Amino acid sequence: MSGPTPTRRVWEVSELARRVKRSLEGSFDSLWLRGEISNFRSYSSGHWYFTLKDGDAQLSAAMFARDNRRLRFEPSDGDAVLVSGRVDLYVRRGDLQVVVSHMEPEGAGRLAREFEALKARLAAEGLFASERKRAIPRVPRHVGIVTS
Repeated sequence: MSGPTPTRRVWEVSELARRVKRSLEGSFDSLWLRGEISNFRSYSSGHWYFTLKDGDAQLSAAMFARDNRRLRFEPSDGDAVLVSGRVDLYVRRGDLQVVVSHMEPEGAGRLAREFEALKARLAAEGLFASERKRAIPRVPRHVGIVTS
């Protein structure tokens, strides 16, 4: 014979997401963050969306038009930057993001420099030379399927 089951708290997904959002708003409402930009996208609305990353982690980021209009540069992939902003949870998708209010350039990022160094080394080995390139066949001879 089993005893009574304890009362358990059951959350709705949106309820939990809103609770996490409120917790984040109080804890990380003003911070400075250093990272490298990747996947930079600029939209006709004037908003910018990008990823901030370092060697070990990455975070989604957004900088809205009202804030990025004050900048004297437009960032691009590979730029190292120092940003200030707040952490936010976009409830609809459950995405954690940094909402950037200010950005300062810090030059080329380490990851971008390493990528350029790798390209230069491979070019020095002749791996990008036109004589090494093959024409793409008009009709493929083999088809491979990769699944996970």
